[in-house]
Amino acid sequence: GELAAAMGFGKSYRFTGTKSSQVRQIGNAVPVHLAKHLCRSLLAETAARMSGQGETKQQEREAA
Repeated sequence: GELAAAMGFGKSYRFTGTKSSQVRQIGNAVPVHLAKHLCRSLLAETAARMSGQGETKQQEREAA
């Protein structure tokens, strides 16, 4: 219900187990939107390093 929605899970997502087990699963989950953002950032960083295009964001931060 509401806890799953707050973590970014869609209405169609189903959790299994007892109610306390479901709450634990949701509480231990990485929020969906955070996981998407982290994955996209890692993929972009990896692609930039593999293509050799300029400094990475980490190098830019360290130089500042």
